[in-house]
Amino acid sequence: MPKKIGFLLAHGSWHGAWCWGLVQPYLIKAGYVVHAIDFLGHGLQHAISLQSYQYNIIDRKKFTSEPSPFANIKANDFAQNIIDGATILRDSGVDQIITVGHSMGGALMTFAAAKIPELFNKLIYIAAILPVGNKPVQYYLSMDAQRQKAKLSKLLLADPNIVGALRIDPRHHDKNYLSRLKDALAHDVNDTILTRVNRFLTTDAPVSIYQETLDFNHHFANIKKYYIRCTEDFTVVPEIGQAIVDDMNSIWKNHPTELYDISSSHEVIFAKPKELSDLLIKIALQ
Repeated sequence: MPKKIGFLLAHGSWHGAWCWGLVQPYLIKAGYVVHAIDFLGHGLQHAISLQSYQYNIIDRKKFTSEPSPFANIKANDFAQNIIDGATILRDSGVDQIITVGHSMGGALMTFAAAKIPELFNKLIYIAAILPVGNKPVQYYLSMDAQRQKAKLSKLLLADPNIVGALRIDPRHHDKNYLSRLKDALAHDVNDTILTRVNRFLTTDAPVSIYQETLDFNHHFANIKKYYIRCTEDFTVVPEIGQAIVDDMNSIWKNHPTELYDISSSHEVIFAKPKELSDLLIKIALQ
């Protein structure tokens, strides 16, 4: 009997399980079981909203200073959502789990896989940030290329050190702000789709995970790992992906991480869902 293979999809900052809606049909049509998760504070299951953001007229002063509900949530708390999702797939009869982490989701699936490596068969990182060895996420985000080329930091509407989160306003009244947000995250995404996306995005993304490092179980090395860079990414610039892969391959020399490129903005899940899905399926078949 052929093995039953499942994709476990982990979203990035400000997103939710909903963000995989353009990718999932291609994977299902190809015969895979697909389960997309919501992290704590995100999506239909867990979304949280700032008090200052619940009205038509936003209290801008409060919005820039209101503490984030994410401030004290640790990486392992978010990672539990991935472990729970993987357990659901295993309990449904899936033999092999391919976990896909976009952006922040890459960091959180790393924490999950480091904790219970036997749950995971393949890890696919998409424009992802993650801790490697003794280097936390913040190490990579502080690299020169990231500081020089990334455009998102200038669009944050609150000091992360004060509110405990990366705060944006995806429904801002200022069209110039929204245009700059698109340029930073999704310059190649259809405007109609992006308008819909912005209605679902949360305002906050956790930063508490950025300083956390991992003690990697030696079994983690045995999980097959792949990294997909978005070559037109101004959120997690391509040089970050290269640095992460280089460090992974330095630590786990006998289990190299394969690097793939796709010509896209950070929001490849909306910009090129079929091309991305074809690549995920290609990796699944290896």
